[in-house]
Amino acid sequence: MSAENSSQGSVLLPTEVEWYVQSLQAFSIEEIASKKWSNQHEFLEKLNMQAIISASANETEYVKDSLVTFEKMPILIHELVTIELWNEKIFSQLFKIDFKPKNSFIIYLILYHEATLVNLLETVLFHSEVVISMEDSIYDLIDYIQRKMSHQIRNFQLDREAEKAKIKSIEENHQLSDDPLKELSEQNRKIQFEILMKLYSILRYIIDNLSK
Repeated sequence: MSAENSSQGSVLLPTEVEWYVQSLQAFSIEEIASKKWSNQHEFLEKLNMQAIISASANETEYVKDSLVTFEKMPILIHELVTIELWNEKIFSQLFKIDFKPKNSFIIYLILYHEATLVNLLETVLFHSEVVISMEDSIYDLIDYIQRKMSHQIRNFQLDREAEKAKIKSIEENHQLSDDPLKELSEQNRKIQFEILMKLYSILRYIIDNLSK
């Protein structure tokens, strides 16, 4: 591939990748949805897209290299666990208080943030140097994977039974499209399923690279 074609297919220039990666920082659960957090989400979306493009085109993987060079893999794992906590502690509580958001986009953005992080991890963890660069945070990632898999297996049958009851209720009340939280809950289930599928690949990369 020529340099011109490579540039045209890129989302970020190498210098932009370095700047975006260097700027990555850990946020607390209280800071989620803040302006700085939203900016970082946008950075991660672009880094994720660029990582996929570079890996697919067999080009120099500047995102992977920068994450290792600037020691940012632990930051990604911290952000992943923080979003998981937000989902469990905050999102689940919205149903209990019958929260009616005027604009559900920011909530969806937070839910999808977890998928963005997992997508990026799946792309870069193919490489052994990335796995090694994680140091102790690899244990946090393995714990996260274990929790996700256990949760999905434990709730699979419950979700199927609940879905049957919900379908009957929806048919009677026709309220799904009028309830943003119900829509978000359905979207989150789809996001969590997509995440689970990618976690199997991530776990295989970790095992393969640690065994070398």
